[in-house]
Amino acid sequence: MYNILKINENQRIDDVDKSDEIIEQSENIKIIKFKLFQSFNESNLMVIPFVSLQRQKVKTIERSWETNGIKRGIKVVGSAESGCPTILEMDVLLGLFRILVKNVDFKYEYNKNTNTVNLPRKINFTYQELAKELGYSIYGGSIKKKLEKSIKTLLETTIYSNFALRDVNEGEYITDFNGEESFRILKNYKSYSYSKKKKKCEKIGNSKEIKEQQSVDIDDFFFKNICNNYFNIYDYTKYVKLTKGISKKMFLLLSQWSHGYIKYLNYSTIYDYIGVDITLKQTQYYYNRIIKDSLDELKDIKFIDDYEVIISEGINFIFNINKLRISKGYDKYKSTEETIGRLQELGITFEEWTKYYRIDNEDYVKALLRYIDDKIKKGEVRDERQYTLTGLKYENYDVTKYMH
Repeated sequence: MYNILKINENQRIDDVDKSDEIIEQSENIKIIKFKLFQSFNESNLMVIPFVSLQRQKVKTIERSWETNGIKRGIKVVGSAESGCPTILEMDVLLGLFRILVKNVDFKYEYNKNTNTVNLPRKINFTYQELAKELGYSIYGGSIKKKLEKSIKTLLETTIYSNFALRDVNEGEYITDFNGEESFRILKNYKSYSYSKKKKKCEKIGNSKEIKEQQSVDIDDFFFKNICNNYFNIYDYTKYVKLTKGISKKMFLLLSQWSHGYIKYLNYSTIYDYIGVDITLKQTQYYYNRIIKDSLDELKDIKFIDDYEVIISEGINFIFNINKLRISKGYDKYKSTEETIGRLQELGITFEEWTKYYRIDNEDYVKALLRYIDDKIKKGEVRDERQYTLTGLKYENYDVTKYMH
């Protein structure tokens, strides 16, 4: 058995209304419907760096990081033939989960009393169906062979945890897996064999018959978490538009962690969770450029509205730029009357504002007031009048992002 570390009970996630559409309801059971563009993924698998971004085969991945003063880590041991999972294997896994959603007709049962859901462990599928979910425009033997190899890689991959994976039913993080009692992602693969059918001179089945005989199961740990409502529903149609591996990792991370109109991540956290090692400045510059390219792709598919890179620190991911503008006060001080009124509230006299508030610097002064309001809200201004007057006189504050 695996060992576990108790965590605060209020950390449990109870967000059943992920899809926002309840089509039936009884006293204890809700039937919740996925939207047609949605799929799901077990929440640990949304964030842990279990896939390799390297082009060459990697036999083992060992990652460690620190959050909230706790050292965390995982060890991933790949298959003997293919090594550790790559972005392709992650795509295949998510494609299988998408097929599962379709198999249950885009709906599942949720028990309000137990906070559990009823989804099947077994995923029946065809390779042609899987290829279509992954965006392949054509299908043939080489594609089938490629996808089957990925499924076998996932079947043979073993993950060990040190405070990295959460058992949501126990409200605990797994701290150690004891040897052979560690866990995998998928199991019980059953393949439909065309060659065996031909050798036996049996009729090749249609797609429905093939699907009934071909399946794979979600392994115990992850399936238990899914049943205990520990999964994330996200926009699958946007995910499959992405072409870059880091874009896909960032998409999953942000889908799991972001619940507002803006999310800040420092570079260290990003490196840890996408699974890259930064040992040299050149490596850091390279990955920062790759990360920026991924942000542009996330923006292109309209997953984020915009982003703000804070050099050498981190990134603000902006999901709703209009709400951000309102929160930052960008909708304030549009009129001259409102601007003058706020200057007077801050203690600026008639002589001062008539001298320093002019037609040629009107945009700066309005942005300055938004900037000062933000600083005051954060408790960073001691003398409001003097701080404002200095900004008016010397125009030396960087208020660029507070401009319209």
